Amino acid sequence: MYEELESVREKCLNCHRCVLGDTRSNIVFSDGVPNPKLMLIGEAPGFYEDKQGKPFVGKAGQLLDKIFESVGLTRKKDVYICNYGRKERFTQHYNFPQ
Repeated sequence: MYEELESVREKCLNCHRCVLGDTRSNIVFSDGVPNPKLMLIGEAPGFYEDKQGKPFVGKAGQLLDKIFESVGLTRKKDVYICNYGRKERFTQHYNFPQ
């Protein structure tokens, strides 16, 4: 499973089929442990996610980490976080030229 995820990640890293491939700072693939106790799927990366290359790192992500902590979970040991969208919402939100 890890090899398959890495293969998909590499494809995303090298994708330039739309304007996002040339304008993003980083790909936002995932964070945490594959095959976890809990998987969280977000909508699409935002500004802070693009800058850091990880999902849920802005204010919502900080709140999410506090919630995880309150129930004894951490991103690095118990949770896998990813987004279902890579482009559409992100592209619309930041008004990249088409």
